[in-house]
Amino acid sequence: SLFERPRIGVVSQTEYTGNGDWLQSGTVHGIGTTSAFAIEGYYRSLVGYRPNNDSEQQQVAVLYRQQVTPQDSIFARVATLELNGGDQSRSAQDAGASTTLRSEETQRPQVSLGYHHEWSPESHTLLFAQGIREQAGYSEPGLLRPALVRPLFLGDPVGFYAMQFNEE
Repeated sequence: SLFERPRIGVVSQTEYTGNGDWLQSGTVHGIGTTSAFAIEGYYRSLVGYRPNNDSEQQQVAVLYRQQVTPQDSIFARVATLELNGGDQSRSAQDAGASTTLRSEETQRPQVSLGYHHEWSPESHTLLFAQGIREQAGYSEPGLLRPALVRPLFLGDPVGFYAMQFNEE
């Protein structure tokens, strides 16, 4: 079959607008007889429509799938994400927007693991686990800055975060 023979491919997309916004994404992917991989990259820079309304996003991911037996396969994905920018709020009065607020978010690493078993063509089991270490915060002169930190350890309760406050 055309979609099952070993191959390697490359996909790329670039967009640039007249106001200076820029998007670049690309993937190198391959498939073998029992395995497949992909390496993905994404970058986006938006100038914004008013002062301090810019934003930037960078993401890199590596994916791997291995067919262990005819009925069993495993999947792994490791990624990083970085976001930063100015005041992204939308308001009818842009004069009220902050000219000094800066925000940032980092997810490093994002780890996803999966296991798939096919009992029959009508019955499948999928186990999936994901862990993310995330830091997010903002800074603006004269204000307190909260930062979310979520450790990447098995057994940590989902949805509970350690809060750190730093004055800038």
